[in-house]
Amino acid sequence: MKNILGILVLALLMVSCYREELIIPGKDNAVFNFIMKDSTKQNILDSRNNRFEILPTPILDFEGVIFSLDNMKVRGQTTTNFQRKSLSVNMDGKFVNDQDTSYRFEVFKLLSLVYDYTYIENGLSHKLLSEVGLWPLYSFFTQVSFNNEHQGLYLFVEDPEHFLYREYNAEVVIRRYYKNGIKKIELNPDISTKDESYYRDIYLNWYQYLVNYSGEELYIKLSNELNLSNYMRKMAIDFILKNGDYVDEISFYGFDQNGKTYFDILPWDYDDIFADKPHEVGKTWGQGGILGDRYYETYDDVLEVLDGRLIFSIEEDIDYIIATDDYLYGKYLVELEYVMSELTVARINEMFDELENTLTPFYQISEIVDQSKYDANKTNWNLFQKNIKSKRTLLVERIEWINEQISNQKN
Repeated sequence: MKNILGILVLALLMVSCYREELIIPGKDNAVFNFIMKDSTKQNILDSRNNRFEILPTPILDFEGVIFSLDNMKVRGQTTTNFQRKSLSVNMDGKFVNDQDTSYRFEVFKLLSLVYDYTYIENGLSHKLLSEVGLWPLYSFFTQVSFNNEHQGLYLFVEDPEHFLYREYNAEVVIRRYYKNGIKKIELNPDISTKDESYYRDIYLNWYQYLVNYSGEELYIKLSNELNLSNYMRKMAIDFILKNGDYVDEISFYGFDQNGKTYFDILPWDYDDIFADKPHEVGKTWGQGGILGDRYYETYDDVLEVLDGRLIFSIEEDIDYIIATDDYLYGKYLVELEYVMSELTVARINEMFDELENTLTPFYQISEIVDQSKYDANKTNWNLFQKNIKSKRTLLVERIEWINEQISNQKN
């Protein structure tokens, strides 16, 4: 995560030019203050289980400078059941980070972190993912207000689809869902020349490969269409962090490679890490079914299938095959070793230091602590200090344990 004190330039697209204003979203008194009708504000706070465009469209007041918006929406899934809503914002113009790059953000997310206990989980996960090249998105912690009424701590994240279109020339972005399904397909309107069914068929064919092939042949089939190295590295991060809910928190983006569509991955929400058990335990509705019915009443049932293999969840059929196919698991171990070589104990401690230094100023703002009463778990300074210390110890010990297990499995 980049320094939250980084300078951003907000450019408003006027008739034929940009008007530039300096804004600093990470400093203590910097707030994304959205101005709207009181009735609109109350509707946002009171609504439950509903995603919608916020109308009339609010305007952004940033330190006394007014900026127009194209649109603003309430986003998310279970977070819509809380008062503090996650938001999707489409600017009339572009954010420009003028500190060390020319990134431009016209569309971005403001994540309310209502499930992110003491607000460390996504920030820590992004650092680990970045270390192994899996989190390219620009993000930082900031504050949000409606009509100057504080709404608490948020995480700014540039819009993933727009990033993938701009930086990687993605033709399509597919958001995965449970039971090998697809939650959403987004086509790049500027370069996509094929319809959704073309990309859907490629995605669904991966699961047919799981049925029809095994071992090296399966690995080659999947690798020809999907960056399996990155997919396995994400599995490794999920194992290290004990990610308890992730099947539908990954996107596959397709782009042209030598005249063929090739897919890579982009992880998303990490607000359920350090879980006691994987998501599939005790559930009948999430597992992929192409390999037959799979049900795990207890975590011990999952561990019995894994038989000591260093994977946290087998809810997804692809992950299940990687865990149970000797050849694919061998490939996975190579990627796990790479991830572990990057995530040394020293680096983990540095990440916790960075995260603590970043969040500490926000915990001195009483409104942020007060707004946490609307989250899944209320926070305060003592809870933050206790949690970040305990998770540092847990993760350092887990890194040491995993290295021992890898060494044992290689011998």
